[in-house]
Amino acid sequence: MLKISIIKLFSLLFLITLIVINLSFFVEYERRQKEHIYQTFQRFMLGTRIRENGGIDIPERLAEIGIVYSNLDNDDIRANGDILLYGTYSDMIDYNSTMYFVPHEINATHISVQDIMYTAAFETDDYSEVLSTKYVSALENTHKIDMSSFWTLFWSINGASFGFFVLLLGKLLNLRNLKRQIKAAGYHCHEYRR
Repeated sequence: MLKISIIKLFSLLFLITLIVINLSFFVEYERRQKEHIYQTFQRFMLGTRIRENGGIDIPERLAEIGIVYSNLDNDDIRANGDILLYGTYSDMIDYNSTMYFVPHEINATHISVQDIMYTAAFETDDYSEVLSTKYVSALENTHKIDMSSFWTLFWSINGASFGFFVLLLGKLLNLRNLKRQIKAAGYHCHEYRR
């Protein structure tokens, strides 16, 4: 039978526990990030509707849902950012840790574009033209995800686990030393009796 010392067994159990805890944190972190992206996309869609409906209070209504018009060039965001989600008329792009909803050029031959143009009574002689969005500002997300409580919990649990491990390991090492001393004393007693 394989003999494993209590210290090795305890260290192995601690390592497995730490891996499971940190994998759980990783899964939760990924879930929160995806949820934040989804919620931001929903707010961008709402912001697009607010912009389409028009009115003089568009910036104020956008600000209420955590969105502003971006001052950055759409081409710059597109060229240097990472696309998170593709949309029919706009793409959600992460650029310098901020999310943008950047419109892209639309070919007027797209049936849904023709329907919108027809509904808006907008007629054009050439339905193959590309509708430019060069002067349509991207929407910028101002609502940041707060991960401070997540990281506080992460470091607290890891720190407490490591502290607990060091404390118990110290106690186990003291017991091992005591066992060795008892064995050594028993050996000396046995030798003395001879």
